[in-house]
Amino acid sequence: MPPSGPLDQAFLLHANGLFAAALAEAQRILATQGQDPLLWHLIASCHLDLDRPEQAAACWREATRLAPEWAAAWFHLGVALATRERFDLAEAAYRAAVRLDPGHAEGFYNWGVALAALQRVAEAETAYREATRLQPRLADAHYNLGVVLAEQQRPDEAEIAWREALAVQPDHPEAWYNLGVHLRDRGEDAHAEAALRAALRARPDFPDALWDLSLLLLAQERFAEGWAGFDARLDQNKSNLKLPPVELPFPQWRGEPLAGRSLMVLPEQGFGDQLQFCRYVPLLKQAGAGMVTLVCPAPLVPLFATLEGVDRVVAEAGRDACPPHDCWIHLLSLPHRLGGVLPNTLPYLRVPGDRLAFWKERLPASGIRVGLAWQGNPSHPNDRWRSLPGLETLRPLWSLPGLTFISLQKGSFPAVPELPLLQTGDAWRDFADTAAIVAQLDLVITIDSAVAHLAGALGIPCRVLLPARGVDWRWGRGRSESVWYPKIMRLIHQSRPDTWSDAIASLTAWLF
Repeated sequence: MPPSGPLDQAFLLHANGLFAAALAEAQRILATQGQDPLLWHLIASCHLDLDRPEQAAACWREATRLAPEWAAAWFHLGVALATRERFDLAEAAYRAAVRLDPGHAEGFYNWGVALAALQRVAEAETAYREATRLQPRLADAHYNLGVVLAEQQRPDEAEIAWREALAVQPDHPEAWYNLGVHLRDRGEDAHAEAALRAALRARPDFPDALWDLSLLLLAQERFAEGWAGFDARLDQNKSNLKLPPVELPFPQWRGEPLAGRSLMVLPEQGFGDQLQFCRYVPLLKQAGAGMVTLVCPAPLVPLFATLEGVDRVVAEAGRDACPPHDCWIHLLSLPHRLGGVLPNTLPYLRVPGDRLAFWKERLPASGIRVGLAWQGNPSHPNDRWRSLPGLETLRPLWSLPGLTFISLQKGSFPAVPELPLLQTGDAWRDFADTAAIVAQLDLVITIDSAVAHLAGALGIPCRVLLPARGVDWRWGRGRSESVWYPKIMRLIHQSRPDTWSDAIASLTAWLF
């Protein structure tokens, strides 16, 4: 529908970027041509260009009412709705557009985007495949196809799609990034590093790529470069691990001399991260800090109060009641700011004496006492792979003589009569209780969870069952012992993601 008659001037103004003037001219014409769908299309386009997506959507709805078979109006309606993240309505509009114009590659692509946003990934895959069939050089369609394939646990097909996106657009940063993460998870570290560095060349300001490259380098124990990139998590534009902004009336410490200054250390990430990295806090006094305040979740306060070199331990809820400090820092920024050292002298946490006495009376007095933790927080992004299906997975352990088992799972769970296990989780008040139990055990067997770091911090022998997929950077690459907890912690790797039997067999062979 090419413009004609009185609309020519309004379209010319719009084509020249004079959106407000074009809108005024179009609205002047509206009184006499209110039933012209092309006029409504122009008014909608002006509203969208003026960042008024709601008004634009209303006008395109009128255009579709007047011309229900006009595919372009439905497509643009979808664009306006998607701009407001109304993906349910946008999906319906795009669906109408491609029904009316089955050769509209961009329509299928946008439809796929809306479907993916609605978590209808199988349908999104179909839409993206049709977009790439119609327009093989639509790089973003190949890229997004890879994303939904990965979400359906089809990583090899996702890799093909990302490589096709790169064949069309060799500087596609997201395709390089996703390919790099995929190759890293597959254990192809050299190729993964090359892909992540390509993503950063294509987009130097790409915090996700810098963050994942840092994790790869840290897993390879290339600590100096890895810790430097680790600060990418502080970028507020980052999507993978966005930390909330810090609003304090004193500045962030960036490594300048401390020389008697007071420093507040802020918590981040999970309990395991904080148990692992609190070892760096005592180094602040060695670096010249005058006063160190450690902020942490309330369940960690009694345990962290045993750290050396800490003047005050404060629960997160009480942070704002603290007096002003000279500076603050996130806990996991300490390795970089302290020069990349790795303090691994164990133990670095102790247990309050009253908690030890309380639990001594409640733990078995005989046998080799073994603590078990087989499931983690279900909200963890890799919990599907790191947690065991259930206690039954550990059944072979009960065939070993002389062992007494104690649960290190919080809360209670149904007992398995033939697998006797002392449940303790209902009586925990905080991590000091858990630590008091762990400190009196002969061995801890756990998945990759906070329990592993608690045992390590207390210097208790530990065996950690690691998944074949998504193994965390801190366990290194193929290591059988942890560099973070030397001599006391053995790492047992799952051979493939669909079974734990080989890992449990290795565990029973390795136990003593």
